Amino acid sequence: MEIEFVERKEFEANPSLFSGKREKNVLFFSKRAVLNKVPLKSFSFLAFLVGFFVFIFAFFFQFWSNAIENPQNLSGKPFFDPFLSLPFAFEASMLATGTLLFVRFIVVNFNFNKKLPKEVIESIDKLNENSILIVGDINNENIQSK
Repeated sequence: MEIEFVERKEFEANPSLFSGKREKNVLFFSKRAVLNKVPLKSFSFLAFLVGFFVFIFAFFFQFWSNAIENPQNLSGKPFFDPFLSLPFAFEASMLATGTLLFVRFIVVNFNFNKKLPKEVIESIDKLNENSILIVGDINNENIQSK
Protein backbone atom coordinates (compact mmCIF):
# COMPACT_ATOMS: atom_id res chain seq x y z
CA MET A 1 0.00 0.00 0.00
CA GLU A 2 1.28 3.40 -0.94
CA ILE A 3 0.14 6.87 0.03
CA GLU A 4 0.44 9.79 -2.38
CA PHE A 5 -0.66 13.41 -2.21
CA VAL A 6 -1.82 14.88 -5.52
CA GLU A 7 -2.65 18.50 -6.21
CA ARG A 8 -6.28 19.08 -7.08
CA LYS A 9 -5.38 20.84 -10.36
CA GLU A 10 -3.37 17.82 -11.53
CA PHE A 11 -6.18 15.43 -10.61
CA GLU A 12 -8.90 17.53 -12.25
CA ALA A 13 -6.80 17.92 -15.41
CA ASN A 14 -6.78 14.17 -16.02
CA PRO A 15 -8.71 12.11 -13.44
CA SER A 16 -8.55 8.99 -15.62
CA LEU A 17 -4.87 8.64 -14.72
CA PHE A 18 -5.84 8.03 -11.12
CA SER A 19 -9.02 6.02 -11.55
CA GLY A 20 -10.39 3.76 -14.23
CA LYS A 21 -10.18 -0.02 -14.20
CA ARG A 22 -8.67 -0.27 -10.73
CA GLU A 23 -10.87 2.16 -8.81
CA LYS A 24 -11.86 -0.56 -6.32
CA ASN A 25 -8.21 -0.91 -5.30
CA VAL A 26 -7.67 2.81 -4.71
CA LEU A 27 -9.19 5.11 -2.10
CA PHE A 28 -9.52 8.86 -2.54
CA PHE A 29 -9.66 11.28 0.41
CA SER A 30 -10.21 15.01 0.12
CA LYS A 31 -11.61 17.92 2.10
CA ARG A 32 -13.87 18.78 -0.85
CA ALA A 33 -15.64 16.58 -3.39
CA VAL A 34 -13.15 14.66 -5.51
CA LEU A 35 -15.35 14.24 -8.58
CA ASN A 36 -17.97 16.67 -9.80
CA LYS A 37 -20.20 13.89 -11.09
CA VAL A 38 -20.92 11.11 -8.64
CA PRO A 39 -20.79 7.74 -10.41
CA LEU A 40 -24.06 5.86 -10.36
CA LYS A 41 -24.18 2.88 -8.04
CA SER A 42 -24.60 -0.47 -9.63
CA PHE A 43 -27.91 -2.27 -9.30
CA SER A 44 -28.32 -3.98 -5.91
CA PHE A 45 -29.82 -7.37 -6.64
CA LEU A 46 -30.11 -8.20 -2.93
CA ALA A 47 -32.11 -5.05 -2.21
CA PHE A 48 -34.35 -5.80 -5.19
CA LEU A 49 -35.03 -9.35 -3.98
CA VAL A 50 -35.75 -8.21 -0.43
CA GLY A 51 -38.15 -5.55 -1.70
CA PHE A 52 -39.86 -7.99 -4.07
CA PHE A 53 -40.37 -10.73 -1.48
CA VAL A 54 -41.55 -8.27 1.18
CA PHE A 55 -44.03 -6.84 -1.36
CA ILE A 56 -45.41 -10.32 -2.10
CA PHE A 57 -45.52 -11.20 1.61
CA ALA A 58 -47.30 -7.94 2.52
CA PHE A 59 -49.82 -8.43 -0.30
CA PHE A 60 -50.70 -11.94 0.85
CA PHE A 61 -50.68 -10.82 4.48
CA GLN A 62 -53.39 -8.31 3.59
CA PHE A 63 -55.34 -11.09 1.87
CA TRP A 64 -54.94 -13.40 4.87
CA SER A 65 -55.90 -10.77 7.44
CA ASN A 66 -58.93 -9.47 5.50
CA ALA A 67 -60.35 -12.59 3.87
CA ILE A 68 -59.28 -15.54 6.02
CA GLU A 69 -58.45 -14.52 9.59
CA ASN A 70 -60.97 -11.75 10.18
CA PRO A 71 -63.57 -11.47 7.39
CA GLN A 72 -66.09 -8.73 8.04
CA ASN A 73 -69.22 -8.45 6.00
CA LEU A 74 -69.63 -4.73 5.57
CA SER A 75 -72.69 -3.97 3.40
CA GLY A 76 -71.94 -6.80 0.99
CA LYS A 77 -68.48 -5.60 -0.03
CA PRO A 78 -65.84 -8.22 -0.88
CA PHE A 79 -63.53 -9.31 1.91
CA PHE A 80 -60.37 -8.54 -0.06
CA ASP A 81 -59.59 -5.94 -2.72
CA PRO A 82 -56.16 -6.25 -4.41
CA PHE A 83 -56.18 -2.59 -5.43
CA LEU A 84 -56.48 -1.45 -1.80
CA SER A 85 -53.67 -3.80 -0.70
CA LEU A 86 -51.08 -2.30 -3.08
CA PRO A 87 -50.22 0.82 -0.99
CA PHE A 88 -49.61 -1.28 2.12
CA ALA A 89 -47.45 -3.78 0.21
CA PHE A 90 -45.49 -0.99 -1.49
CA GLU A 91 -44.81 0.85 1.77
CA ALA A 92 -43.77 -2.37 3.52
CA SER A 93 -41.31 -3.18 0.73
CA MET A 94 -39.87 0.37 0.81
CA LEU A 95 -39.46 0.15 4.59
CA ALA A 96 -37.66 -3.21 4.40
CA THR A 97 -35.41 -2.18 1.51
CA GLY A 98 -34.54 1.17 3.09
CA THR A 99 -33.75 -0.51 6.41
CA LEU A 100 -31.55 -3.07 4.65
CA LEU A 101 -29.60 -0.36 2.79
CA PHE A 102 -29.20 1.72 5.96
CA VAL A 103 -27.88 -1.26 7.95
CA ARG A 104 -25.49 -2.10 5.10
CA PHE A 105 -24.25 1.51 5.04
CA ILE A 106 -23.60 1.50 8.79
CA VAL A 107 -21.83 -1.88 8.76
CA VAL A 108 -19.63 -1.01 5.77
CA ASN A 109 -18.62 2.40 7.13
CA PHE A 110 -17.84 1.20 10.64
CA ASN A 111 -15.80 -1.75 9.36
CA PHE A 112 -14.00 0.46 6.84
CA ASN A 113 -12.97 3.03 9.43
CA LYS A 114 -11.63 0.35 11.78
CA LYS A 115 -9.41 -1.13 9.08
CA LEU A 116 -7.63 2.09 8.10
CA PRO A 117 -3.94 2.04 9.05
CA LYS A 118 -2.59 4.76 11.34
CA GLU A 119 -0.44 6.32 8.61
CA VAL A 120 -3.52 6.79 6.42
CA ILE A 121 -5.44 8.45 9.26
CA GLU A 122 -2.48 10.74 9.97
CA SER A 123 -2.24 11.60 6.26
CA ILE A 124 -5.94 12.42 6.14
CA ASP A 125 -5.43 14.88 8.98
CA LYS A 126 -2.69 16.62 6.94
CA LEU A 127 -4.96 17.25 3.93
CA ASN A 128 -5.66 20.82 2.87
CA GLU A 129 -8.29 22.21 0.52
CA ASN A 130 -6.16 21.81 -2.61
CA SER A 131 -4.81 18.28 -2.16
CA ILE A 132 -6.15 14.80 -2.69
CA LEU A 133 -4.87 11.73 -0.90
CA ILE A 134 -4.65 8.55 -2.97
CA VAL A 135 -4.17 5.27 -1.11
CA GLY A 136 -3.61 1.95 -2.86
CA ASP A 137 -1.57 0.48 -5.68
CA ILE A 138 -0.03 3.69 -6.95
CA ASN A 139 2.69 1.99 -9.01
CA ASN A 140 0.24 0.33 -11.35
CA GLU A 141 1.01 0.21 -15.08
CA ASN A 142 -2.24 2.08 -15.79
CA ILE A 143 -0.96 5.17 -13.98
CA GLN A 144 1.61 7.50 -15.44
CA SER A 145 1.67 10.04 -12.62
CA LYS A 146 3.74 13.17 -12.87
